[in-house]
Amino acid sequence: DNSRYNILEEVAKKMNLDMRKTSSLWKDQALVEINIAVLYSFQSDKVTIVDHHSATESFIKHMENEYRCRGGCPADWVWIVPPMSGSITPVFHQEMLNYRLTPSFEYQPEPWNTHVWKGTNGTPTKRRAIGFKKLAEAKKLAEAVKFSAKLMGQAMAKRVKATILYATETGKSQAYAKTLCEIFKHAFDAKVMSMEEYDIVHLEHETLVLVVTSTFGNGDPPENGEKFGCALMEMRHPNSVHEERKSYKVRFNSVSSYSDSHKSSGDGPDLRDNFESAGPLANVRFSVFGLGSRAYPHFCAFGHAVDTLLEELGGERILKMREGDELCGQEEAFRTWAKKVFKAACDVFCVGDDVNIEKANNSLISNDRSWKRNKFRLTYVAEAPELTQGLSNVHKKRVSAARLLSRQNLQSPKSSRSTI
Repeated sequence: DNSRYNILEEVAKKMNLDMRKTSSLWKDQALVEINIAVLYSFQSDKVTIVDHHSATESFIKHMENEYRCRGGCPADWVWIVPPMSGSITPVFHQEMLNYRLTPSFEYQPEPWNTHVWKGTNGTPTKRRAIGFKKLAEAKKLAEAVKFSAKLMGQAMAKRVKATILYATETGKSQAYAKTLCEIFKHAFDAKVMSMEEYDIVHLEHETLVLVVTSTFGNGDPPENGEKFGCALMEMRHPNSVHEERKSYKVRFNSVSSYSDSHKSSGDGPDLRDNFESAGPLANVRFSVFGLGSRAYPHFCAFGHAVDTLLEELGGERILKMREGDELCGQEEAFRTWAKKVFKAACDVFCVGDDVNIEKANNSLISNDRSWKRNKFRLTYVAEAPELTQGLSNVHKKRVSAARLLSRQNLQSPKSSRSTI
């Protein structure tokens, strides 16, 4: 790009690439090396930077949340798709509309929830305008659902409660926490919550707490985990002055890993003296998985801080903390920890006899969408489905075809752009 650094040819010459023909792909080789150099320079100076693969994966998670919560996500694909390796990122061929309408169109509330039904004499009534037969069928279905929910509630009430807390900046910790929840649902009454949404008052009443958290920047907690971390600090040091509390974000880096006297060489739970003074979390079992990058100092500092504080407050560690390095094998490290912590929890709470651990571990495989020959098979489809039916299957929503009655260009006649 002549308007920017424009160093592609200079780098290619330094690399002794064949620049006589474009088929040698010298431009692509030089571009890759430039990007690697930029990432390396930032990491060498301990400055946070995100590569385009991580950025696009984070955007896809954000877009899915927006579609689920609001039904849409305006975006300009020109700025979303990275200039390099676009075809191997999840945003490639991702249809997006960048829209902002004035006057705006708001989502209409469901009319059957707001409409005032009236009887034959015009007075309001609670009866719906559906047939008696359908009403009876709906009533039976509602009773069946209510009965099933009651049975499920009774079954879950007998299970040990497990709370999975996560703190994230890019969404990866949240995805790992949800995967962990799917595993623990095979034997526990598991739920996932963000640290930001969790009420710290309930912590001392928990039975099992699992933490999946990343470390942001130079050993700092993620934004949605700072409140939880500060609350743990205040529980650990209730008499600290106000000025000291201001530096909690910095002090997470200085919290050492749990004391040598409590370290265990194995992966099993801590064997602590039964006569040791109990803290406010004496009845809590816990384990922590930390995400980070070894390119920066204070690797997984916030995860280590949470792990240490939970133990110092009296909690019992059922499995030694594990770390996931963004630069190497983070996914494999999480899968290994998830299997071990599930087995350890089953052993601690004596629920392993009634649980198929192998089936629970298969939840990790079901959440892995990467290509493997033994996981997928190719089949031939006899004929393509009808357009609306195909779109309905893809988007899991009812899609109906309609005829366009009219269209109008919203731009002025002199404008070079068109809305059609």
